[in-house]
Amino acid sequence: HFSLASLEDPQPYEALSYVWGDNGSQKKIFIDGIPFAITPTLHAALENLRLEYDERILWIDALCINQANEHERTNQVSCMGRIYRQAVVVVV
Repeated sequence: HFSLASLEDPQPYEALSYVWGDNGSQKKIFIDGIPFAITPTLHAALENLRLEYDERILWIDALCINQANEHERTNQVSCMGRIYRQAVVVVV
């Protein structure tokens, strides 16, 4: 199960740092019922990071930044240092 969380009212979270990989054969996940296309690399990372009996809060650039909005991408890049510094753990 995936859902949204806000950095403005942060709960402890982990940040995922990964190689995006090929966009060719995208996988689909749902966040709060909304479909999102993700790379096979991210899909594999999410499967490996899934906790069987507990929730895990992850910050993932491909999901947390609207990749279709150039203005948002530009603004978020300047926040990424803070995002990674505030993370409890950065998963690589």
